[in-house]
Amino acid sequence: MTPKLNPIMRAWALCAALSPAMIATHAMADDASGDGVERIVTTGSHIKGVDMEGATPLLNIDEEYIKSSGANTISELLKDIPQFQQGTFTTQGGTTKVGSQPAGSSGVSLRGLGTASTPVLINGRRVQVSSFANESDSFIDINAIPLAAVERIEVLMDGSSALYGADAVAGVVNFIMKRNYEGVELSGSYSQTTQDDDYSKTNLNAVIGFSYGESNTTLVFDYFDRDALMHEDRKRTRDATFWLDTAIDVDYSDYPDPWDCPEEDVVDTKYGQGCFYNYVQYRATIPDRESLGVYLFNDTKLTDDTAMFVELAYQHNESQSYDAPSSISGFSIPWDHPDMPQYYADINAEDGYPDDDLTTYTRFPDRRQKEAELDAYRAVLGFTGELADWYWETAASYGYSENTIKAVGGYYHEDKVQAALRGELCADGSIDCSPDSGGLWYNPFNRGAEADRTVVKLMQEKAPRKGESTMYAFDAKVSGDIWQLPAGSLSMAAGAEYRYEEIEDKPDQLAQDGKIINLGVTEAKADRYQWSAFAEFYVPVTENFDAQLALRYDDYEDAGDDFNPKIGLRYTPFDSLVLRASYGTSFRAPSLSQTGAGITEGEGYLPCDNEYEALCSDDSISVGEVEYDRVFGGNPNLQPETADTYNLGLSWDVTKNLNVTLDYWSYDYEDLIDVDEDFILQAYLRGELDAKAPGELAEGEVGLEINADGDLHKVQNSYINIGKQEVEGFDIGITYGFETNGWGDFELLVDATYLDNYKRWLTSDSEPEQLAGDWTYPEWIALSTLRWDYKQWRVSLTGDYTDSYNDGPYQYDDHPTVDSWLVWHSNVTYYIGDDYDVSLTVRNIANDAPPMATSPTAGVDFINHDTLGRYWTLAFSARF
Repeated sequence: MTPKLNPIMRAWALCAALSPAMIATHAMADDASGDGVERIVTTGSHIKGVDMEGATPLLNIDEEYIKSSGANTISELLKDIPQFQQGTFTTQGGTTKVGSQPAGSSGVSLRGLGTASTPVLINGRRVQVSSFANESDSFIDINAIPLAAVERIEVLMDGSSALYGADAVAGVVNFIMKRNYEGVELSGSYSQTTQDDDYSKTNLNAVIGFSYGESNTTLVFDYFDRDALMHEDRKRTRDATFWLDTAIDVDYSDYPDPWDCPEEDVVDTKYGQGCFYNYVQYRATIPDRESLGVYLFNDTKLTDDTAMFVELAYQHNESQSYDAPSSISGFSIPWDHPDMPQYYADINAEDGYPDDDLTTYTRFPDRRQKEAELDAYRAVLGFTGELADWYWETAASYGYSENTIKAVGGYYHEDKVQAALRGELCADGSIDCSPDSGGLWYNPFNRGAEADRTVVKLMQEKAPRKGESTMYAFDAKVSGDIWQLPAGSLSMAAGAEYRYEEIEDKPDQLAQDGKIINLGVTEAKADRYQWSAFAEFYVPVTENFDAQLALRYDDYEDAGDDFNPKIGLRYTPFDSLVLRASYGTSFRAPSLSQTGAGITEGEGYLPCDNEYEALCSDDSISVGEVEYDRVFGGNPNLQPETADTYNLGLSWDVTKNLNVTLDYWSYDYEDLIDVDEDFILQAYLRGELDAKAPGELAEGEVGLEINADGDLHKVQNSYINIGKQEVEGFDIGITYGFETNGWGDFELLVDATYLDNYKRWLTSDSEPEQLAGDWTYPEWIALSTLRWDYKQWRVSLTGDYTDSYNDGPYQYDDHPTVDSWLVWHSNVTYYIGDDYDVSLTVRNIANDAPPMATSPTAGVDFINHDTLGRYWTLAFSARF
């Protein structure tokens, strides 16, 4: 596909308009390990010693940027980077972009292609996936990586399956951890908003490094504590764009509860009147979190040519999640309830049928709250060495994480609620008592505000959900020169990897049985082994033209095998200009949560209109809808997703002080794994799928059943390979530095990305959606920084820009567009000698409110914006 000229011109105009940004997009070779044997951790190639600078689009987030950002966690750091903004998630805001974010977790995604298409590495090696899925996508929980232990982050931003594994569709994120440290460094920070709320953050870190004999040990401690920011703390999220109502149904008409509903809150409903209910204010914009991380790295020289390295890590996180009180809908209340308002009895008597029960459409008194805990462990034992001018490395890795989520408030047992509404709840929590024998009553009126707290607690359940994820891996690789060519050495690397992964997501049985109100869960259990082998070649064709050729074979136990090639070309017509191009393929196996999901059952309602009349009997057509059973489960027969990736770019030293990078990137993604119930129905209506009689669908079989009357009886669904997408755009980087006579040094940095095309086909025969410029997919995202160094001072000013885009599918009040947003951040650091420094970071200096987005319930698109407002971070660091 030919790149369009217009977006490029717009890119240059934008870069000129903004104060330039922050991250230089160039490769950074790793230093020696200090043990006499060099280790390979440079992202983008496995070949030791080859100068690959400029050959691939590699984003280096160095320690200086990490420090000046004011970030305390990796998720805070990455959310600013333009290439990560789409799809990288935290559990803040209750966003609808990713619908089943596990409480307390964060994932990372490049280009909006999904967390399952962006492998996360630590020192070049794999990390175990989270035991809980992000919707159906597996992901690495980056909250399990302490930021204080990270030296830098290298992001390879083109398809990397041939180098790092078949699932590296969008690229890879490689966290290079601190090692070979000498001395002690103590650091800490405190953050607070300038708003009237309790949101604050505290971070304390220690890095201890010491050498003894032929060995060095680096030890890192990281403690982090963050208070919650609630929706009710900000006017924008407090004034919800969507609201609900509560009501009591009497004789099929809605009535507001007179005890708690002032006249100004009475609203019209479909069946009468109800009471305005702002459920959004109960949610957390950013949940509270407390964590402790410990990381250890040891390098030991064994002989002149061999060394051993050990990596150990432990992370413990505790966090909360908050949501509105559960609905109590469709429950019957008998007229002899001791708290029955006379108001409702009078209404009921008017029609002459005083024996009909009331029906609730209201809320419980307690907000829903979950408590999440994570314990993550990682261990690596490896050896490196040189043999006859060939470098070799091998390592065994182990990763284990345990997640627990339990309801600590606001989740109710359906049977206990129904019993308590009839005075049949026993004091021990059982439901076989009666009002005459001491049964307890629940008062649902006034939204339960006057209910007996003992009864409220008896009806609630903790419903713990426990997950475990385990990974064992072994890898080995060699690197060296094969022979000398006229333009230089033909070099190669080769290696193999074996990996075993297992996950188990075990919700409480009550939740699986659907007995906990408003708590949907799915059990998952699966494991797999996978092995791979790769070869990579560096071919110097001429003095100014070289090639990188790579081929990888991956074999998955449950998803088959495949070869994935990559070719990268670099041409330097003169020393200051590098032209680069690459092509590769990818093969992403289904995630374990997609193949191993348990069975979930529920009900659905299908409108019997013209489109679906063939699925309804005459009686159902007269009623207007048909009720049917829904069954969903994992699919062990899924096929892999496949992709072709392209990159075309340049890196140009325009002058001694000015570097410009420009890259065009493209991903053609097919056989996407998704869920689409309508696809099954439409396939039947087109005659492409036969219906079966009730009870004839085999377990796990995708299809539908129709009963003898002609009504849809059941839809049995699963993950299927169904869609495709095309994504393409441009990355732009500018670095400009200059010195002054007596006024210090200045540096301008720009990092911008333009999303030119994001077409998604939900099914093979559907019309494509164009997501670029649509809801949550702005075309332009840019970050720009002006940095000034003068004597002991370093000062920076950063502009953070997000383009405008269409408001979402649920917009109202004629609000078609979410406005663009430009906020400014600053950092001032003072260095007290070589060993001490103190810094102040202020984000959103002008305290600019995020643009209104009417489609999400809270009025803010938390994927692209935030409601923190102005907040500051005071940090210190001391080295001994």
